[in-house]
Amino acid sequence: LKGNFLSNVNHYKIPSENISGYNNKAKMVYEFEAADIGGSYLYPAMVRSFREAGMQFATMFSYEPSQIAWSNTEYPTHFMNLLYTPSKAISLLIAGYAFHELPLKKSYGEYPENNQFENFRVSYDDDLSVVNSDSCFYHSNSTVDIPQNIKSLKHIAGCANSALVQYDGTGAYFLDKLDDGIWKLEVYPDALWLCDPFEPTSMQREVARLYRNERTIFIKLADLTNKFFANSLKGKKQITFEVENSEFKIKPGIYLLSTSQVNKKTIHRNLSGSEKFLTGLYVPNENSDQVDIVNLSNEKQLGGKPVRFKFQIAAEKEISGAELYVKRFGWRNFVKYSLTKGEGFTYSFQDSSKIFSEGELQYCVSIKTENKYVTFPGGINGSPNDWDFRTDIPWKVLINKPGENINLFSASHDRKDLLFPHYSKTMQYDVTYKSGSDGNTASLAVKVRYSDENKIPFGVQLAVDEKVKSVYDEQNDFSYIVIRGRSNQNITSSVKLNLLTDDGRSFTSNVELQTQWQEIVVPLPTFKVGSSLVLPNSYPLFLPRVRESLSDAKELNPFNFCAIQIVCEDNMKEKKETGFEIESIYLTTQNQMPE
Repeated sequence: LKGNFLSNVNHYKIPSENISGYNNKAKMVYEFEAADIGGSYLYPAMVRSFREAGMQFATMFSYEPSQIAWSNTEYPTHFMNLLYTPSKAISLLIAGYAFHELPLKKSYGEYPENNQFENFRVSYDDDLSVVNSDSCFYHSNSTVDIPQNIKSLKHIAGCANSALVQYDGTGAYFLDKLDDGIWKLEVYPDALWLCDPFEPTSMQREVARLYRNERTIFIKLADLTNKFFANSLKGKKQITFEVENSEFKIKPGIYLLSTSQVNKKTIHRNLSGSEKFLTGLYVPNENSDQVDIVNLSNEKQLGGKPVRFKFQIAAEKEISGAELYVKRFGWRNFVKYSLTKGEGFTYSFQDSSKIFSEGELQYCVSIKTENKYVTFPGGINGSPNDWDFRTDIPWKVLINKPGENINLFSASHDRKDLLFPHYSKTMQYDVTYKSGSDGNTASLAVKVRYSDENKIPFGVQLAVDEKVKSVYDEQNDFSYIVIRGRSNQNITSSVKLNLLTDDGRSFTSNVELQTQWQEIVVPLPTFKVGSSLVLPNSYPLFLPRVRESLSDAKELNPFNFCAIQIVCEDNMKEKKETGFEIESIYLTTQNQMPE
């Protein structure tokens, strides 16, 4: 699922909490999970809400066995494994620590203020969970947090970089203090998600892959400073080397770090069995010739500013070069640029030169390992410089002219990421895609039937934060929302359009749909603070399905949009069938408004 779901776990409301005798009972949460969410920011926030509600015990569901985690075929809506989901695993570690540390029944306010609670912090923007206590410092991704007390730390765990550890791998690492000047270090393999692991599963589809790359790690603790020793076991052989300037090369395994040389007995006592690291788990064989790439570039970007390309590129063999090839439609040849290596598997490039002006660009990436090039998309041997290179499969990016309309929803392109409510006897609905107004585009067609018992309206939600931020131009006044749609009933119907912002507020406006296709212009000032639906619906089913917005309204800034909702309340009280067809929703300026 795309989008920020911290406001969905703002509180854990229990209908029975005011019943006499309830507070004398033991309270537990069974099988909690942030289903279908790949981020590492949510678990501690969920635990915060559980403890606020008085929960004394909680179990998480479920851990993916390593034997099949590469395909995520056990419970596809869940994906949790230390090897394959390192950031999520560290977030769960932090959540477990929070459950023991947070007091019962203490409230930390409303979202987003409650993103910081006691020694814990979560961030959607940074995809981050952190615990920063006197004894522990854990972080699920790179963090700028400074440890409270470096000298008293006994446990460190994380992914990527912090003030204590800089690591250019993508796997998790753990540092545990054994004695003064002696620490145990565990480093896990690099992991790369090749595709969306929550899509329909198959043993023929690999969703994530592990790599045992040699990486660089920098460690600087209170009692491990510029120089120290690193020890490991390889079979019965002891390997010891001196680390200078706090930095050294490392592969997945278990190590003993010490300020001075330690005797053989100490090494074997603390590293016994470490030579069998991960042998009890199924780890697929090394992919010696495999090169993988995941394109993280936005499909639409803003002209007049640097156009950004971002990829994750992985291989067992050393990558000696990664190059971006760009051309415009009709050009015979590509223009070549070098990609810059970043953290983990990240490679990137940005430029604002003339070639990156408004219009459509085609691009591909050529990767060199040893003396061989392979080019993506397609994994084609060779590079675009070759005379016989295939040019019919490049990626595309559309560079918008400043002030052009910003698409929020397109029925032709946004099907995968739509969120719908639970289907039930009290609210039955049909969702189909039909031909749109001109026969060349699609429309989202919804019909809803409410029963006498139904109290919550139908709604559909789409995350839009990435769409808006990639092309938003603050120099133009995007003050209008335009909806292209119609009623699919024989009479006029209405829908409620909700705009959700990243600070937890929701703004709403009613839109009347006629029986004929039309573009309806809704000025942003007409949106008022109001309630929104909680989508996707949570389990247990007693949890709230409607969320009230914070009352203190701020100016509605499109740059802060995180999601939109189309809500169908029409005819709910009359228990009649209602529905709509929506082709598109977009942001526009005065100059771009439809006639």
